[in-house]
Amino acid sequence: MPKIVLSKLALDDQVKTILMLDKLPQNFHSLKTNISMNFESLPFDEVLKKLEDFAAQNQLNEDKKSSIPTEATMFTQSSNPEIICPHCKRGFRACSHCFKSGHTEDNCFQKHPNKRAPKSVTSSSKQHSSHMTRYTQEDEEYLQQKYPDLHL
Repeated sequence: MPKIVLSKLALDDQVKTILMLDKLPQNFHSLKTNISMNFESLPFDEVLKKLEDFAAQNQLNEDKKSSIPTEATMFTQSSNPEIICPHCKRGFRACSHCFKSGHTEDNCFQKHPNKRAPKSVTSSSKQHSSHMTRYTQEDEEYLQQKYPDLHL
């Protein structure tokens, strides 16, 4: 899980936009450039609308090679627990607290540890995963200035 999610910081629209744009694949390059030019003045909801419109206009929803990474999708749609997959058009639930799919904030084990079933004795091989995020020096400086306690 990304460190930013684990830190439980309330992110403003500029930071959300930076993080989302960083996760988009190459075929969203022109949209990324367009939004990057004036992202400081755009509310995050407008950025999402532009992303949806761009994908629809360029038929990127049907292109199997150009999927939006799961983290970006989960992050951008965190305010709506019912998310529609752009590829298969199926709906699924996502937690607005931890940004994971399959549950909502009401039954999130991270937020409500008492709702978790007791762990079994066997250990899991999925105990640690790392996620490399590419930030520009400017992004890192902005994030460090905005959130001095955050260590990327």
